[in-house]
Amino acid sequence: MTTPPVIHWYKVPKKVQDKAKQNGLTSCPSEIGLRPQTGADVERALAANMTKKTLDFATKKVMETIAGVNYDPLCAKEARKEVSRASADPSLFPDYIFSVLPAQVVTLLQKAFSDINDPDEEDQEDFMQSHSVSA
Repeated sequence: MTTPPVIHWYKVPKKVQDKAKQNGLTSCPSEIGLRPQTGADVERALAANMTKKTLDFATKKVMETIAGVNYDPLCAKEARKEVSRASADPSLFPDYIFSVLPAQVVTLLQKAFSDINDPDEEDQEDFMQSHSVSA
C-alpha cells in the first residue's frame, strides 16, 4: 500500500485573483496544491517537451506536480479537489488547470516548486564540499 503524497497548499493572493478576473479569466483558483517531484514527473515532462515543444522543461515539471485545486473564495478545506490525469473530470487534469492559470500564478508556482524541492542545508553543504576539479 502506498501512502498518499504530501500536498503543499498555497493560497492565491486576492489581488492576483481580482486582476485575473479583470483580465477576463473566469476560473482563477483560490488555492493550488503542489506535491514534491517524482521521477515519473520528470519523464513525462521530458517526453512532452521533446514531442510537443510547447512549454520549457522547467515549466512542464512544475505543471506535472499540481495535485490539488480549490475555487472556494474562502479556501474551505472541504472544497479542495484532487488534480490527476486519472480524474473522470477533464477540468481536474494538471494540464488543464495549468493552462487556465494567470501568468502571475504560474510564476508563484515556479517559486513554490523550487521551495518544495530544495535540498536541506546540510545536503547543500555536503554537495558544495564535494566539489572537485579534474584536468
